[in-house]
Amino acid sequence: MKQLNVVLGDFSHTTKLMANNFVPLNISLVASFSRKKFGANTAIYLFKDVKKMQQFIAHNTVDVLGLSHYIWNSSLSLYLIHQYKLSNPNGTTVLGGPHFFKEDRQILSWFLKHPYVDFVIDSEGEAAFSNILDQLISCKCDIKKCKEADILGCYFLRGDNFVYMPEKYLVNLDGIPSPYLTGLLDEFFLEKVDGY
Repeated sequence: MKQLNVVLGDFSHTTKLMANNFVPLNISLVASFSRKKFGANTAIYLFKDVKKMQQFIAHNTVDVLGLSHYIWNSSLSLYLIHQYKLSNPNGTTVLGGPHFFKEDRQILSWFLKHPYVDFVIDSEGEAAFSNILDQLISCKCDIKKCKEADILGCYFLRGDNFVYMPEKYLVNLDGIPSPYLTGLLDEFFLEKVDGY
């Protein structure tokens, strides 16, 4: 199979400056865990700047778009995923973060309202996201076929019902290579912030 191109984003709103200008440790841990597991089978790109990500997607094939999902960026992430899905209907979309429901009725209603979101990861993302990639690789990116399997750690729609099978939390964090030491975060330390 061809290399899987994955884009991960952790965005905050921007006016004159980026509202939350921190290194994206959350998505870098997910990326680091997946890189260790899949090696050359995946190319993973990290973004904090919305415009840079949109330009990248416009000029490159992106198989999977995964965005953080917090209360402060939920609307922005949903908008960006919707735009991606309109131009890449066969692409896979993933939201990850704590801003999600706990009751079955609310979860199903949310998925029906946001059909462009393929998967939601509600807690630790490292293992669950790699489970999604594993299934996509084995199904050759056929999202319908992918959703026929039970993928641990994420919510998704199968027909008119949502599916969720919990994933065990990672007990040994040494299994995640440090994104600081592997260079995944270098560009975010070197990035110039307007006004500073």
